[in-house]
Amino acid sequence: MEAQPQTHEPQMGLTFEKVWEMFQETDRKMRESREIIERELLESREIIERELLESHEITEREMRESREKAEREMRESREKAEREMRESREKAE
Repeated sequence: MEAQPQTHEPQMGLTFEKVWEMFQETDRKMRESREIIERELLESREIIERELLESHEITEREMRESREKAEREMRESREKAEREMRESREKAE
């Protein structure tokens, strides 16, 4: 029996050129996906940074308002105490 010569042509019609073309297409799609992901990550980061900044500004404003309110209440309380002490002294005289 004579041996059949083996061909280097893969079954199902796949050739090196077809495989190489598929590889290049897959590589292109992966690069596009990576670019989309990087762009979305950057956009997400910008949104988060903006929200953190807004939150920080709100927190600072609330703290300032709270401090001003506390100072105002302390001043009013001190003035009231001084007024009551003065009135008390005047009654005692």
